[in-house]
Amino acid sequence: MKRKTPESGFTLLEIGLALSIALLASAAVIVLYGQVKESSGDAAMREKIGSLQAVVESLYTAQGSCPPIATVKDAWVAKRPDALKSPWGGDIYDTSVGTRAGIAGGDLDAGGDPGAVESSIGVGALYYRRVVNPGTTIANSASSAMMFDVTQGATVSITGYGLAGLKHKGWRHFMVTSGR
Repeated sequence: MKRKTPESGFTLLEIGLALSIALLASAAVIVLYGQVKESSGDAAMREKIGSLQAVVESLYTAQGSCPPIATVKDAWVAKRPDALKSPWGGDIYDTSVGTRAGIAGGDLDAGGDPGAVESSIGVGALYYRRVVNPGTTIANSASSAMMFDVTQGATVSITGYGLAGLKHKGWRHFMVTSGR
């Protein structure tokens, strides 16, 4: 008489348990990767804002006043090979005109608040706001205005000029830095 030997292999329950554990582990890795990418993008944006401030300050010193946005854009693109790249990945586009854009901004009347960030510029764009006397294009280092900073959750007073970034469409400014 032959003796029956148990079948070798895994049961359906064991296979299901192994798959469940693998799926859970891969989900945790994906979430962790997203958090690391977001944090590294934040750090890169802070570095870009600091670098842009150095460019603006050198232009300010050379001209004796806050430079216009066109001058800042030209100097920024000449200095940084990643000027048109978002720190969170991809190129920065101005969807209103369909071109790549690294810096947005312009003049802001003293005492004003620019409110929400323009939504046509892509995530990762830098903003340069020059504070001018109301109704003029004369920048005054003693003039101040307000910009909302989501990293602080508050409105920040800027004097002379302000710099910030855009982290998510529809958000307000990311890390507002004041100059002069």
